[in-house]
Amino acid sequence: MRKKWRGATPALVVMAAISVSACTAPEIDSNEAVPSASQGVYGSPANPDRPEPADVATDPPVVVAPTTEGVVRMTYVGWNAAAGAVEAAGFLPGVVESDGTCLLTLTNGESSITASVAGTADASSTSCGGLAVPGASVSPGTWEAVVTYESSASRGTSEATQVVIP
Repeated sequence: MRKKWRGATPALVVMAAISVSACTAPEIDSNEAVPSASQGVYGSPANPDRPEPADVATDPPVVVAPTTEGVVRMTYVGWNAAAGAVEAAGFLPGVVESDGTCLLTLTNGESSITASVAGTADASSTSCGGLAVPGASVSPGTWEAVVTYESSASRGTSEATQVVIP
């Protein structure tokens, strides 16, 4: 059984034409002036007779005095099996400089092995990161690790920590 839509077809065509005509942009005369927006008021104007401010809100500069003997805080020391190395890191609090050297010293009896990196200035300390001694340089056993930092103005040493090399 078929339904006849003959009467509805002209109505659908008219509705579609109206819908499409509503989507077109209106014509604009290129010679017509576009109205401008008025400027807003954002507070009272500055008084040019007032003096420039002398005090501004800033923190005083941080002055960190060099230390002749500080304590390096060891943040990590251990055997890294994936890298096949003894790795260590630490920092010297209260000393901000980048002209010194960080040294990892591993000691086992009469044997001593070192690795060094440049110290890195941080916000309130000097960082000693990325110290590593390759596993081929150490024999299995228990080693004592010490991180030191030394520059022309400062020096520091960590407490000794034991590291087991498998």
